[in-house]
Amino acid sequence: MDANWALVVLTFALILVTGYYAWQNKRLVDEMRQQNAIAKDGLRVQLYDRRAAILGAVRKLAATALETGNLPFEIVDRFAREVGAAPFLLDEAEASIISEMAKRATVVGTRAETLKLGGRGDKDGMRDRQTADIRWLDEQARNLTGRFEKYLKLGSL
Repeated sequence: MDANWALVVLTFALILVTGYYAWQNKRLVDEMRQQNAIAKDGLRVQLYDRRAAILGAVRKLAATALETGNLPFEIVDRFAREVGAAPFLLDEAEASIISEMAKRATVVGTRAETLKLGGRGDKDGMRDRQTADIRWLDEQARNLTGRFEKYLKLGSL
């Protein structure tokens, strides 16, 4: 009977130790799930902030072009830096539009500088192209505002 008594006590102790480890494991898994949920929410907010900043930069560039008819290189450079992460944060279609906007903004700035300095060539044609490019920048800013709706929801990743 003594051997059976010891076996019963050891079995009960083993059950208690196994139960304790199972409880600890469940507690750790629950804590990890909670931390993952917090991290995912933080990522959503960061993506929202970065995407909203890109849209703000696009709107700012278009507004500056419409207001002044010129895009100095400082503004184009700031725009390029502000939207530099677009290929990583947006779909390819939106990122390519923003890339084209940066290229055209450089052309607008160069053309405005040329017109201001009285460069050679067809000034009326240059002014027409300048107006067309500025209109294009404004149209793309409006287009992107609609396309950004899917990015500017905190519930989406």
